[in-house]
Amino acid sequence: MTVLPDLAAVTSLLEQEAARCRYEVIACRPGDVSRDPANLEPAVVRDRALLERGVRMRTLQQHVVRFHAPTRAYIAAATALGGEYRTAHELFGRLIVFDDTVAFLPTDTTTSGAVVVREPHLIAYLRSIFEQAWTHATEFIDPNTLGAEGFEQAARDIDTTLLKLLAAGLKDETIARRLGMSLRTVRRHVADILERLGAESRFQAAVIVTHTGLLGTGDDEPGR
Repeated sequence: MTVLPDLAAVTSLLEQEAARCRYEVIACRPGDVSRDPANLEPAVVRDRALLERGVRMRTLQQHVVRFHAPTRAYIAAATALGGEYRTAHELFGRLIVFDDTVAFLPTDTTTSGAVVVREPHLIAYLRSIFEQAWTHATEFIDPNTLGAEGFEQAARDIDTTLLKLLAAGLKDETIARRLGMSLRTVRRHVADILERLGAESRFQAAVIVTHTGLLGTGDDEPGR
């Protein structure tokens, strides 16, 4: 196991492992999508090199990317080359694995470093976590032709999960991290939910949710 201290070291080793990769890359990339669209172009170049060599590439991201135009464009370009994408409302954390031989994990939430793992048993365990999340995630074939159904399902999942976290008493900052949203977006969603529930406070909203059974089946859209 090796700890890389900064983004430059991580990027350098990622490039090396991507060049060596022969059959598959799996990646889990949760987080806020409000990033510089210019950063997506180098990713397309790297992905194209992998996919043109016949490497299978599967990526998990959060539902919020469906509403972020630059990321949708990036996914459209990658899927056209054969990349596979699925989204979920919550994910387990950042992960990249090349050929089941090397895995990249984050060090913490305050640096851009990474922990590089080459131990086979640990990599197999990380893959099993990825595969479970992949099975339950929503397919994201082509964001330009997917139609309204995929967007509506993603919106329902986000809304329901946000309501669960709100009812659990979590702070907006924590909810934002869990759902990969900006703090501003979370606060806008919370205000909308309070209005739809007719609640004057977060506490009152939690009481309404508990007493009305809105989260009983996990299938209902809040406020509907």
